[in-house]
Order: sequence, then structure tokens, then C-alpha cells
Amino acid sequence: MCVAVGNPEERLNHFDNIFVAMITSFEMITLEGWSGVMYQIRMSRNGFSLEGDIFCVGCVIFGAFFVLNLMIAVQFDFLNQSFDEIEEQKEAEAKKAKKAACRDTL
Repeated sequence: MCVAVGNPEERLNHFDNIFVAMITSFEMITLEGWSGVMYQIRMSRNGFSLEGDIFCVGCVIFGAFFVLNLMIAVQFDFLNQSFDEIEEQKEAEAKKAKKAACRDTL
């Protein structure tokens, strides 16, 4: 017989709702409180959950060490492109100013 007891966790780290599950997954990927989530999964399975442990450790390894570094690399590349564009604009303005100065001297 199943008894509905509700969610014992009042905070925003559970998997009862898709939006809260995304927040919880993001929290685990950023390494903030991932072990607490793992222990909550264990408690929900009467103290032992191999699947939950594999999920949590997988999120940490794949998420924190791969996905976040990939996001940082993309942002770094975008920032470098922006700096290059600004530098090209400055060079183009300098060339225009130099041509204008040459015309004024003639």
C-alpha cells in the first residue's frame, strides 16, 4: 500500500517539479550542496540508492568538470571576438584619421 506523505523537503532541492528539478540539477553541477541532494536521494530509498549515487557523481563529474568548462570556453571565445572587433574598429578609425590628415596637408 502506498501512502502519499508529500515532500519532506521545503527548500528548492527536490525532483518533484521539472523547474525545481532543473534548479536542483544546476545546483549539483555548480558543486553547491550536491552531497546533500545525494543524501536526500539515499534517505528517500531507505538509506541506500546505487542509482542515486551514480546519478549524483555523474552529474558532478560530467556537469562540473565538462559542461561548465565548455560554457566558460564559449564565453571566453565570444569575449575575444568582441575585443578583436573593437580593435579592428579602432584601426579603421586610425586609418581614416591618417588619410584625412594627409589630405589636409596637401
